[in-house]
Amino acid sequence: MTKRFNVVPNTWIFGFLNAAPFLIGGAVAPLISDPLQEHYLGRRGAIALACAVSVGATVGQAFSQSRGELIGCRILSGIMLAAKASAAPLLTAEVSPNHLRGKLLSTWQLSDAFGIFLGFAANLAVLDFKLAPNTTWRIQTVTVLIPTIALLFVVFLTPESPRFLMKRGRLSKALQTFRLLRPGPAEDIIGARDFVYAHFQLETECMLMESKLGKENSDRTLDDRIGQVPRAGRALLCATTVMLAQQLTGVNTILFLSATVLEQQSKTSERNGAWVGFGLGLSNFIFGLPAFYYGDSIGRATLLLLGFPFMFFFMLLLAFFDTPQGGDTQGVLFGVFGLLFMIAYSPTAGTSPFAISAEVFPLIVREVGHSLAVTVNFVLLGFVLLVFPIMSEAMGGGYRRSLGLFAALNVVAFILCFLFVPETRGRTIEELQFTFDLPTRVHIRYRTLYISKWVAMRFFLPPALKLHLWSPERVRHDPRDFEHRADFFRWGREEMQNVEARAQGDTALRQHRRRLFYPWGKARVARPRHGGDRVVVRELDELRV
Repeated sequence: MTKRFNVVPNTWIFGFLNAAPFLIGGAVAPLISDPLQEHYLGRRGAIALACAVSVGATVGQAFSQSRGELIGCRILSGIMLAAKASAAPLLTAEVSPNHLRGKLLSTWQLSDAFGIFLGFAANLAVLDFKLAPNTTWRIQTVTVLIPTIALLFVVFLTPESPRFLMKRGRLSKALQTFRLLRPGPAEDIIGARDFVYAHFQLETECMLMESKLGKENSDRTLDDRIGQVPRAGRALLCATTVMLAQQLTGVNTILFLSATVLEQQSKTSERNGAWVGFGLGLSNFIFGLPAFYYGDSIGRATLLLLGFPFMFFFMLLLAFFDTPQGGDTQGVLFGVFGLLFMIAYSPTAGTSPFAISAEVFPLIVREVGHSLAVTVNFVLLGFVLLVFPIMSEAMGGGYRRSLGLFAALNVVAFILCFLFVPETRGRTIEELQFTFDLPTRVHIRYRTLYISKWVAMRFFLPPALKLHLWSPERVRHDPRDFEHRADFFRWGREEMQNVEARAQGDTALRQHRRRLFYPWGKARVARPRHGGDRVVVRELDELRV
């Protein structure tokens, strides 16, 4: 393709061909996704329309005869990809039961990873056919039609989101959908239970948002309402942070530019580059499967944080072993450390961002809120693909400095997610109202003043004492005290009021053994402490300051 359209690697044209679908698609996504879902087609219809247009755009790419035709079709494909990314996770989040939502939301990224793997597999397969260079890339482009056409037909077999139907006032249809989603001998009772619970939670959510907006702001657009309602603004901060963090990892520089790096730096053959891409794509899919099992037990935000230290380490090794001279050894090292990076990325920063973004917004602004988060993700992805080749060339030293920069950005991403991304597991979508009702400063103070201390006391203090790096007399608190605190995602306003009520009640309550949870969710029985609930109330008062 580079010869057919006179595109030379490491030029602005080469970067723009890679980045255009994401830059323009991400910018246009909020303009089309919200009207399509809100007023015309709903979640399911928006996905079907995006698939149909994607089929035409893909065929246009395969038969394009000029650079302008190719770029135009790629931009159209990017817009439809952003539309699907704005609708599919929302549909999954809104039809999933609470205890399975993390598992089912991870399927979006797993499907994405499987599609990337199929693309690399197609690149490898066509090398065995002796075809003209101008024909090979066209066949590779057409292979994208296989999963797109399959999704176009499968989407009509799924029910529409019951929460979207309730938002549109179609309550009887929403009840039927809830019954369909809860099959079993008691489907009528379970479906009615979920319907009634969601209905009253949504009513409460709407009343709270109306009280925040006031009558004078009732005619504002949805974009304005996100800024006017603190709960929606905090959800937007959380969603954009995780989307930003996914691109700060630098994963797409490895996935999309691996073949280019190997060809230029290692002087390896095209087939070797295709095999490395195949291995990276396969590992991205295979090692994303653990998120399907741990997304609900460990939590999406916790999984996200656990991945950044490992990604920092392996990206730093990639930068350390990169040399301008290249060679076969460097190609092997790139494949090994790239594979290890994908193992750390796939179940953590790969699956968590879209899952978190799809579930944190209130229903009234869910479409536009998630679309804005997708915009941040796609635009930053396009920016990385556009400037990475030029930035690496300008910085000199091969790719060492640019890869080292992304290693440092993993540290930045960890800090941002640690401060601004609360845990979302264990609650329904409507119950997350109580999590995001809390001011952001409460989340930050809790993470910095308690979680950080708990991690230090739990994991770093025992080795320090054994190695005599820390004097036992300097330990002011028993490390076991840090196991007797409720998980933060359970601290809504009503939980604070319950703790205060217990503290103000009969002193005999302090003699009872209370079951609490330490930060990672494992049930423990709290041992008696001096002060009882007063200690918790005093700490809550400190958080409110």
